[in-house]
Amino acid sequence: MIGGYFRYPSIKVGFGSAGAAVYRAAQSTSSKVSSAMATAAAGASSASPFESSAQDQISGGATLAAQAAIARVNAQKKAQSASLLNQIDGIQAQVDQAKAVAALKQKYYVYTLPPVILVDTSATDTTDTGTTTDTTA
Repeated sequence: MIGGYFRYPSIKVGFGSAGAAVYRAAQSTSSKVSSAMATAAAGASSASPFESSAQDQISGGATLAAQAAIARVNAQKKAQSASLLNQIDGIQAQVDQAKAVAALKQKYYVYTLPPVILVDTSATDTTDTGTTTDTTA
């Protein structure tokens, strides 16, 4: 150490030397690389027409698939609804038929007994002896 501190050597070359040309080439290359990176970053952030059309195609396909699924679910709901309506109509027909049968039945029953004929057995003799008796005397 000279003078109490350490000094890194700097590259300072004179005009027209070989070191100056290499230094300028390195700076030029560095600026070209940084501009190329900036251009690539800008290109990546903004979508190209091909990228947007591909994205539109993907989202369009997803939309069509979702619409097909919705249509399938709606068709299944309609089929189930029609089946339930048929069952309800069948049950309603059975209820109507039961009401019609119930309306034809009598609401109450009348029980009548056959008339009773009273026969006076004390005035007539029911024993037959084979002889006639004259009761006119």
